[in-house]
Amino acid sequence: MKNKFLYLTFSFLMISFSANAVELCGKVSQGEFIIGKSGKNKKVIFNDNELLTTPEGFFLLAFGRDEGNNQNLKVIETMGGENSYQFAVAPSSWDIQNIKGFNIINDSYNSNPESVKAALKTFLSFTPSPKVVVLGDMGELGLNEEEYHIETGKFLDNFECDYVLTLGSLAKYIQPTNIKTKH
Repeated sequence: MKNKFLYLTFSFLMISFSANAVELCGKVSQGEFIIGKSGKNKKVIFNDNELLTTPEGFFLLAFGRDEGNNQNLKVIETMGGENSYQFAVAPSSWDIQNIKGFNIINDSYNSNPESVKAALKTFLSFTPSPKVVVLGDMGELGLNEEEYHIETGKFLDNFECDYVLTLGSLAKYIQPTNIKTKH
């Protein structure tokens, strides 16, 4: 546990590309999200998708479990100026344990809807049966936390899975329609 704490402490990253352009704060790694700041009245484009920004210029970036290395961030000034940046996303690895012949994949640290979906897609696409998914609460999601859990249940319907077990007051909203589910 001590090593994991040190890893998490030192894996936090602050990148400042330019004093006038953008700052990124967080761990630039698969399955993580970071907070950025571009400044007021600027448009932020991440991999060809415009991001929502606050009036102060804050925005969020999320990286999927299988996110590629080359990421493109563009900040467009209201007067037409533009700054483009490229950066790499560090790979992440799962904590996999084999207990009495079962492979247990622990992907529980700091989950959010997009990282959970990416992990489920990878796990359910490449793992042989029987497939059992155990999901807990995704915390600190704000006012739409129940809806995010409902969406995760709907997302699970796109895959073959034998069982879904849910734990927690929010995870009870994860209810896929074509998979045996127990809360």
